[in-house]
Amino acid sequence: MAELLPSRTMAASSRPSALPVGQLEALPPAFRFDGTERSTETLLTETDTAALLVLVDGQIRHEHYASTGG
Repeated sequence: MAELLPSRTMAASSRPSALPVGQLEALPPAFRFDGTERSTETLLTETDTAALLVLVDGQIRHEHYASTGG
């Protein structure tokens, strides 16, 4: 990521706030983009996605952490 955008290390908050967890859902195995069906797993792998957090109405609905990443 540092090659694409400037970054900084931040100190942890002394008062972190928890995000509420809603009904957890799996990612769909595939999705359609530009008229083509694509594999979700392939997208996550090819984009070196290390972590993905899906929020819906402020609630966690999906968390994904790769064993290795970006």
